[in-house]
Amino acid sequence: MKINGSFLNVFQRPNINPINKVCFKFTNLAPLPFDTVSFGANKKAETLIKPENQPTDVEKIPTSYQDKILSRSEAVNLKLAKGLYQEADYAMNKLRFILKQTFGGIPVIDIDAPNREELETLAINQNSKDKNNPIVMIITRRKSPKSISEKMGAKHIKTKKDAKDKLSDIVGAKIIISGSNTDSGNYVIGKLIETIKARRLGVEQVKNHGQEKSSLNYASRGKINKFVDTARSNGNPLCTYKDEPRDSGYLGLHILTAPLDMGIKGEIQIIGLDVDRFKKLEDICYKCMAKKGVDKKYKPIQTMFNNLLKNDRAVNEYLEYIKRAYSYERSKAKHKKGRNEGFLPIPDDLNIPEALDFNNIAKLKKQIDNKKNNPTAFKKKEEN
Repeated sequence: MKINGSFLNVFQRPNINPINKVCFKFTNLAPLPFDTVSFGANKKAETLIKPENQPTDVEKIPTSYQDKILSRSEAVNLKLAKGLYQEADYAMNKLRFILKQTFGGIPVIDIDAPNREELETLAINQNSKDKNNPIVMIITRRKSPKSISEKMGAKHIKTKKDAKDKLSDIVGAKIIISGSNTDSGNYVIGKLIETIKARRLGVEQVKNHGQEKSSLNYASRGKINKFVDTARSNGNPLCTYKDEPRDSGYLGLHILTAPLDMGIKGEIQIIGLDVDRFKKLEDICYKCMAKKGVDKKYKPIQTMFNNLLKNDRAVNEYLEYIKRAYSYERSKAKHKKGRNEGFLPIPDDLNIPEALDFNNIAKLKKQIDNKKNNPTAFKKKEEN
């Protein structure tokens, strides 16, 4: 990519001073300059809401959460959020249509579909070994009215127009790929370049959430340069690229779209199959560490983290464990049915309680989920 006659390496990292993780323990949760789509269930972590006239000891709250604490009087009218949610249906349908046109034959699954888990399992078994098409499946979703209301309140947005201008995660899609090299991501980017050239999709920004190792990127530098240049020359001359590593080490390539329909924008994520699987578990872990929005059923997991949170060094070591775990998942070969799906064990150089090994947490989570979905069967299993 040329700017003022010189080539720009879009993967070049700016000079950033090291973050003091003791003071900012949970900066991977800090609000980003642009929103990103959360693909957890719609019963996601909720914004902290302070009861009226009840003081909050902000010194005990991680810095990255202090601006998310709302009084009920600051919450946005739910009726306005419901209106946005209804209008977002048009944008969501258009995004699905664009993705189906671009990646014909790949299943596009709505996250709220009643049989979503069965559809995802079927997609993994059918598509994860396709050498000609590395895309396993595409997951789509739109924010719930409650989540839209809370997000608008957190950002002090009071009008529908401002919400459409400033929120990019009302609708979103996640393109899940298999394979650890850049060929898979380059394939996805190449198909999207064709869609941009056909003027079916506009792009406002590309964000790379990466780590120090360039080999962990989802697409090559040259392909990203071409993608941004194509977006600029096809309707969005101000399209930008941003290298935005997270303290958690999360690995994903995010594309923020121009307005799709009714003025509502969307976000497309490109993420590895194994990385996505790990992120679902890591989401629970960092909510436990932040003591924020954890589903009540996961209280046993929350309890396991309580002692860890008393020691700043232990917290930093666990953040390092999370970062290495993301790298471990990204480096796995193509997904194969029957392969050992274990997560990264605790490295020997990190002093972390064995109970907080991701494999142990995953096992406990599975037991909790099975108990909720089929308490009778779970009880019989325990008795045996």
